[in-house]
Amino acid sequence: MNYNQQDIRAALSAAGINAGSVAIVHASLWGLGMPDDIDALHEMWLTALQEQVGPTGAIILPAFSYSYCRHEVFNPKRTWSTVNLLANHALSHHLGYHTLDPNFSYVILPGAQVEAQVATYRFSNVSFDLKPSVYDLACSLDPDAHLVSIRTAQELDLFTCRHYVEQEIKRPIRFMKKFSGKTEIDGHQETTDTFTTAACSCLTPPLRWSLIRT
Repeated sequence: MNYNQQDIRAALSAAGINAGSVAIVHASLWGLGMPDDIDALHEMWLTALQEQVGPTGAIILPAFSYSYCRHEVFNPKRTWSTVNLLANHALSHHLGYHTLDPNFSYVILPGAQVEAQVATYRFSNVSFDLKPSVYDLACSLDPDAHLVSIRTAQELDLFTCRHYVEQEIKRPIRFMKKFSGKTEIDGHQETTDTFTTAACSCLTPPLRWSLIRT
């Protein structure tokens, strides 16, 4: 059965995502059936999500690229996600902000009334589980921030929230691996190291920028 933007919004509302919500969205859209307009699949989902949370909410999209793992220069305006087509749609249309972790970055689409708060947020790192982080930003905007998994029941749920919990209970880090590489912004390259454990990453030295407009 085909579905449309109104169906998406009804499903989001049933899941508790409404005006003022912040949703961290992991999406696997192609298994959910056929949209009315297949060429507008990604635009339809992003529009529905943004309209549902409204001007006081925000959408946060994982845009993991693993750039340093691949020995590639990370450019927040040109480096695509390998895990999320919604994030790539936002990047290709210059929507929102891109965080600057070369392995575990996020695209953030804030509503108009919270954009200034998002734009001035400063990370000590930009992954999910260390502080201050994407998780802390989401909770500062909405104490009941949602983790939204858009996928079929048969697909694995790859949420990274468990790593935040493990840090809170001071569970020993399982492993840490160093990656070195370059980040390029507006033609200027800066060399950094990133120390990665599972789905968390910390940059040294800290980049001058925390977010970049896509």
